[in-house]
Amino acid sequence: MKKLIKKIVQFILLLFLVGFIIDIVIKNPMNNKLLEYQITKLDKAKNIDIALIGDSSLGNGIQAKFFYKNTYNFALTGDYNLINNYRMLEKIIKSNPELRKVYIMQTFDVYERDNSNMLNINLEQENLFLRIFVKIKSLKYYLTVKPFDNSRINYELDYMSQSENIYDFKNKKRVLTKNISSDNKSSILSIKKLCEDNNIDYYFLFGPSILLEKNEYYIQLIDFFKTNQIQFKKDYFVLNEQNIGDAIDHVSSLYKEESTKFYYDLVNRKD
Repeated sequence: MKKLIKKIVQFILLLFLVGFIIDIVIKNPMNNKLLEYQITKLDKAKNIDIALIGDSSLGNGIQAKFFYKNTYNFALTGDYNLINNYRMLEKIIKSNPELRKVYIMQTFDVYERDNSNMLNINLEQENLFLRIFVKIKSLKYYLTVKPFDNSRINYELDYMSQSENIYDFKNKKRVLTKNISSDNKSSILSIKKLCEDNNIDYYFLFGPSILLEKNEYYIQLIDFFKTNQIQFKKDYFVLNEQNIGDAIDHVSSLYKEESTKFYYDLVNRKD
């Protein structure tokens, strides 16, 4: 019996040691060039007046230098969901407490996603057991996908380069299939409170998209913003055969300045 207990203890200690080594040797396996680029940008930024946070519809849709002076675009991708908009905003406020405005832009179908399997820009700050679990779970990606990742930053456009493939438009309409998730409801309300607590003006914006069908899920999404008195603009830059990029919600880089002007005018418009 004592030998069995000893072996069990040794096995548990071995697992803990292996996990501890993994935690030390491997940083967040899911970290990518884009996150590193945006965090480095934030570390170097000074006197941020306006911050733009969101997903790839923002990264491809707004050029910060054409928006306002001292505006910075910290767009990530939809894989980070709204919870990481909140985490990014916390980082921005911490390093730039004089921040005046923030615009949060997501593509329509991000709102229905929950936080399971989403990336975490603060993983290294989580507890040891969660870090080890996530890193072990992500090892397959780390070993089989990441080494072949050929994505690159386009520094002139201040975001990832698009692929050469243009989205096949064919007059399609976009249709939402789920209601806004409870996770994203919570994240939106947290962002609202964080802005109000720090006297920051904010607006939630919908990213560029092909034409959206205004079905029951769209109506529920709009009702959530209205019911909770959240500042938002429901208009969005409509994509067509001419201005669409490599995805259903990506503006072609040739039309990024035009899209930027659309959103500049939108946030300055008195409804």
